[in-house]
Amino acid sequence: MINFFRRIRKQLATENNAKKYLRYAIGEILLVVIGILVALQINNWNEQRKERQKEQSFLKQLLEDFSESEKRMNTTQMFFLEIAISSSFVVKAFWEPEKYSHQEIASQMGNPLRSDRKRPILATIEALVSTGDLNLILSDSIRSHLLSYLEQSKAH
Repeated sequence: MINFFRRIRKQLATENNAKKYLRYAIGEILLVVIGILVALQINNWNEQRKERQKEQSFLKQLLEDFSESEKRMNTTQMFFLEIAISSSFVVKAFWEPEKYSHQEIASQMGNPLRSDRKRPILATIEALVSTGDLNLILSDSIRSHLLSYLEQSKAH
């Protein structure tokens, strides 16, 4: 292809026809510009494709984090239910100590004092915010909800 253009350029230069040579030169410049524009467009498309892949990866990780957080919250909910039952037992035992043995009361008194609160997993959201990759998520609604979730989780 390069030899083809070189041969045309030499032929036009030897004919001393400036008008034809100028047309040829402009055509060659346009061809180079079009090639550059095509290459830039391909590069843009490839970058967008990579960003969508990263977005999908982040969304999958967020889904896993939310699923694990849900399990943790269910465990915490059961823990607080056990504390409520133990607290209720201790209050009943306080008002009617003759109905319960000291061992029963002692075993139930420790439960309300335990601290086993599970926190939600925020690693992926925090990473998205700190690196600026949150903007990779196209949906404004999802971004807004993620930030709200992060703020609420940190507040509690």
